[in-house]
Amino acid sequence: MRIRKPMVIEQQDQNRLLAALDRAVETGDFVDLRTRAFMYLLWDGALRPGLAVALNVEELVKDPAASRIHVVEEAVLRSSEATQYRPRPFLISPRARSAIADYLKTARSESWLASSKRLEGPLWISTHHRGTQQRMSQRTAMQAWHTFQQRVGGLAQEYQLDDVVISARVEFMRRVKGSRAAEILAEHAGISSKWAGHYSDHLSSPSSSARDVARDVISQLGQKTKRKRG
Repeated sequence: MRIRKPMVIEQQDQNRLLAALDRAVETGDFVDLRTRAFMYLLWDGALRPGLAVALNVEELVKDPAASRIHVVEEAVLRSSEATQYRPRPFLISPRARSAIADYLKTARSESWLASSKRLEGPLWISTHHRGTQQRMSQRTAMQAWHTFQQRVGGLAQEYQLDDVVISARVEFMRRVKGSRAAEILAEHAGISSKWAGHYSDHLSSPSSSARDVARDVISQLGQKTKRKRG
């Protein structure tokens, strides 16, 4: 994919892509499940691709030694240059938590993990050398997203990983609907309020704390799709 300036994905294409991601679980394929979980995480808007790729399993799983996989609602990025050397909490939507759990179940049952007893090490696993649990590269994530889009009909164009992040943050601010939208997005995404303000105009403000509003918004993601199923 040629790198260009990130753009907001057209709404019809967002609907097509999300519907296709939702159906990806039906294949049971490891790469499909990995792509589905990774893209849902980006669609939460809190992380850019590089930060998402760097995640470890134990940062998202409540009890790495438990047989049942429980992905936490609020995870913490370990301190690094990208987080200004401070741990940064971020919220994960129900759909992303469920997709990550599906992906990890398959990774464990098909022996992609380095350990069968503990969920630890790189979260996103390369398909090279099964069982060594090598970390997937950002380039591989981009290629997997490219391949996935080739199977989705009717798209106006091909989209980059950063397009998903931009679209997610714009949608996040739209759902907040308040003059504090930039502040709430800034806390959710770990960016400055000034930078967050580029995503949308300020609207009327809710009275709840930034963290509480962000939690309410992130919990809504994917619910529309679930209601349609019923």
